[in-house]
Amino acid sequence: MLIILLRISRMHIVSFEVRQSKNIQKELY
Repeated sequence: MLIILLRISRMHIVSFEVRQSKNIQKELY
């Protein structure tokens, strides 16, 4: 159970970072 929660939270963090990086690229260009 804990492992599943950790995996889900990790995926959310990765998607959030990707979203932020895309926003940063938009601001740069």
